[in-house]
Amino acid sequence: MEYVTENDLLNENPDLYNSTVGFISDYVNKHFPNINADKRKMIKSATLEGIFSGSKTIGKTLENIFGYHSNLYQMTLDLQGRPLAFMTRYKIIAAGAKYYYWRTVEDTKVRARHKKLNGKRFAILPKYATKKCPYLQIYPGSEHSCRCFMEGIFNV
Repeated sequence: MEYVTENDLLNENPDLYNSTVGFISDYVNKHFPNINADKRKMIKSATLEGIFSGSKTIGKTLENIFGYHSNLYQMTLDLQGRPLAFMTRYKIIAAGAKYYYWRTVEDTKVRARHKKLNGKRFAILPKYATKKCPYLQIYPGSEHSCRCFMEGIFNV
């Protein structure tokens, strides 16, 4: 069986690639406003590369910029996880889903408010919101260190 990687998906879909690059750029600019533009560019490049090669690329770049930092591991996971959550949402919308289930990894690290969302159905865009399927401003994986994920619903 041949697996399709995130790299394959980005290379085959220029809109997804451009949207992901835009998301990463906005995220880095928002969360690292006090570092110079060259270093922000390094973080953006490492984050995009990290989608393909894993979090070590991101971690090494952050360590080169900041030196040892107590939050380096969390920053690295966040810079890898949020773009992947964004890409998942993008792909589910592109596949035609209007709704999704919020899923957690169901361990002790899951936030209490995310546990309450686990298994519930939500609208993927505001225009699809109903009383039974409200729209949330956040989505699985979009918050700091969130490991929740979105499961698209395609039969509604």
